[in-house]
Order: sequence, then C-alpha cells, then structure tokens
Amino acid sequence: LMAVYVVGNWENLVVSYEFGRPFSLAERLATQVVVVWEYLLHVIFPRYTSFGPYHDDYPVFNWGQYLPWLSLIAWGTIAWVALRLAKQGWLRGVFAWGLFFYLSGHLVESTWVPLELYFEHRNYVPVVGVVLFFTALVFSFLKDRKVWLGVGFALIVLVNVFSLQRLASLWGEPLLVAEIWVMHHPDSARAAQTLAHEYMKNDFVPAGVSVLDRYSERHPGSVAVQLQALAAQCRLGELESVGERFSKLENSIANTRDPKTAISGLSELTRLVVDGRCGPEAVHGLDAFLDVALQSPSIMLMPKLRHHYHYARSLVLESKGDVDGYLYWAKKAYFVFPAISLAEKIATVYFQCAQFNEALEWLAQAEEVLPERGSRVWVERLKSMEKAVEAVRSGAQTPPDGI
Repeated sequence: LMAVYVVGNWENLVVSYEFGRPFSLAERLATQVVVVWEYLLHVIFPRYTSFGPYHDDYPVFNWGQYLPWLSLIAWGTIAWVALRLAKQGWLRGVFAWGLFFYLSGHLVESTWVPLELYFEHRNYVPVVGVVLFFTALVFSFLKDRKVWLGVGFALIVLVNVFSLQRLASLWGEPLLVAEIWVMHHPDSARAAQTLAHEYMKNDFVPAGVSVLDRYSERHPGSVAVQLQALAAQCRLGELESVGERFSKLENSIANTRDPKTAISGLSELTRLVVDGRCGPEAVHGLDAFLDVALQSPSIMLMPKLRHHYHYARSLVLESKGDVDGYLYWAKKAYFVFPAISLAEKIATVYFQCAQFNEALEWLAQAEEVLPERGSRVWVERLKSMEKAVEAVRSGAQTPPDGI
C-alpha cells in the first residue's frame, strides 16, 4: 500500500523535496539510515543534553559518504541475524520481534515522507520494541533471583526518575535551557529564535536581536530569523537599519528552499508595518520583499504558502487605501487556501462600499470553493451574510413613500 501511495503521489513528492526542503529524497534516505541508529543510541545511553526540540541543524548525508552505507550494512546484518535466531528460543524471538517493531515504526516518518530530518517524538512508539527486549533480557537473567530482579527493577526506576527530574528541572528554566540549546546546536535556527524570544520576553530586546543577527551572518539565507530580527527592531523603534534589513530579506527569500518557516514571522512583521511601527519606508520595503517572494518557485508551487504571501500583499494595499488592490489580492489568497474569516471580510469591504451586488456575487463564489471540512458551518455563515446583504440591498432599492 505504501509503495502504491508513493508511486501515485510521485510528482507531488518531487515538488515537495525540490522546492520545500533543503535536501533531496536521496539525501533524506541516506540521512535517516544514520538517524535511526542515533535514536537507538540515545535510548540505550541517554544524556539529558542530547534531548531537546531543536535538531534542524542535523547534518545532511548523501550516498557518496561512508556513514550511510556503514549504517545500512549494519541494519541489514542485524536484521539477518535476528531472522536466523527468531526460532531459537523465546528470548531470541523477542529480540527479533523488538528489532522489527522498532524498524517498522520508523518505516513511514523516517523514510520517504518529506518531513524534517530529526524529531525525537518519532521514536516514542518504535522504542517500545527495544524496551520490551531489554526487559525480557533482564528477566531471563534474574528470573530465578527474585531479590535481584526487584533490585534491578528499582534501579531502572530510580535512574529514569533521576533523568526525568534533571530534564524537567532544566526545562523549567526557559532562559537557561535556551542558552544550553544554542550551545549544543549553534546552527539551529529554532534554537537561536527561542533564545532571542526568551531574551526579549525578559526585556533584553537588544540582546535578542544580537542573537538573531549573529545567526544570520553565519546563515545568510535564514528568512525566518531575519524576519524576527526586523520585527524586533520595529518594536524597539530603532528604524535606521530597516531598509537594509529588507534588502537582505529580498536576497534571502529569492534563494530559500525552506520557505514554510517564515510564515509566522511574516504575519507579525506585516502587522507592524501596516500599523506604522516600522517607519514610512517599510511599506515599500515589504512590498518589494513580497514581489520577490511571489516569484519564488518554492512559494508559488505551494498553495498554503501562497495564501500567506497573497494575504500580506492585500494588507499592504489596504493600508495604502487601495480598495481594489486589497480585494484582488485577498481573493487570490482565499482561492488558493480558503478561510471563512477572509471570505467574510471581503464581503464586508464590498458592503462598506455599497457594492451590494458585488458582495452577493462574491459570497456565491466563496461558497463554491469551500473545503469539505467544516463546510456546513461555513455555508451557514455565508448564507446568513447573504441574507443580511440582500435585506440591505432591498431596502436601499425601495423608493421612499410618495415617489
């Protein structure tokens, strides 16, 4: 079934890798062979500094390197041994079952699906196979020594409680753990963004901006980090470098292969620009940035991304008082990725301009492209709005008494 799905969606997969990820399918497969070993290593030899939510700096391997081949050969060898031993006693059978349960648990998320390379939560279910084998191993050695079995069980519980306590204590200090994550993952954009956020939350905004700028110097194509730094500068009211920052953003967005990470930063920056907090020149800067972004294949080939950039363009034009421009780009945003609130706002703009026929026509168009999920509720809301507009239009067209 999985092979049928891959073949049937091959073109979408190629596009997702070519324009949505900074690695190819071949590179992902080469890397995942290594990653699955690393997941296992961290289970057997846990270190609290190795666990964390940010692994976007994980190295990308390719089949021209020795480590993916070495890892693949090791997996093949251990799988062959497990199959040979599977029927030679219950413990060896548990070993084989645990191994194949672990590998099969990684069969989707750690193979062809265009996800990020490394996420620890992918290991939560597969690791059950490993835990079961080690439990069986301990039991087989200590089953006739009940006292030692109880001692072994108690030690395992104590080690896990101690590790959990250290990890929870560390994560309970957000600023401290953010600094540790940056130390252990200096090339992680998310680690840098988290540390900057923690600094800003504690009123050290310049320090946060400095963290983001240092990261951007090492990684010039980091659109999300640059957006966050520019938004922070706007909030600070330090607008001297706004124009320069927008110019850097234009260069970065033109060459990015991972545009999804920039969405939240774009939304925040657009609000600041529209509210006038980035200075009078920022509207032009954001407009130029959006021009470049909307020519990027990484964005244009992905409807959800186009929605955000089209919507940002509509808000910029709305702030300029360009109603027709706002309606044009807001509609484009809606048609690539429908949102009920946007459909209602477009109808409201028509209504405010007393263009009742256009409002009704738009509501009918909006209903035609509703997604299946939630469509009944959406239809009810749009129909309710249609009735309200129709009532006002009928009242506006009724001539006064005596005419």
